[in-house]
Amino acid sequence: MKAFYSIIYINTNMSIGERLSIGLLFRYEENLRFKYSEHKLWIVKSLLDESAFSLVESYLKNLQKEIKETKNTELNNLLSEDYLDYLSRYANNILSFSAPKPLSIENTDNFFERLYSKYIFDDERINASNI
Repeated sequence: MKAFYSIIYINTNMSIGERLSIGLLFRYEENLRFKYSEHKLWIVKSLLDESAFSLVESYLKNLQKEIKETKNTELNNLLSEDYLDYLSRYANNILSFSAPKPLSIENTDNFFERLYSKYIFDDERINASNI
């Protein structure tokens, strides 16, 4: 199986297409990784009403928990490239997914973190500025 990633966005203003990248889903063979930016989530809290924020926060935490704790084949099958492509076209509510981007890589060491820093959030830069 080839590698791919999908960016998860919070749609802050659907009428003008305004959105903010919040998380990254990465798959390489049977390995599935997901991470979202808690820093960005708390910043966007002021842009959403309380119920929308609660829904987004709950969804992201549950997705992260399921991916970390589950080695379930059903979950791996569900989060396939085809299914994420489907979500990218039809799931456009408060959260949306980018179309899966295929990757041609041999070594995945640190690759997920580099993608996350580039497209979602550079945690190291914020941590260095808070010292």
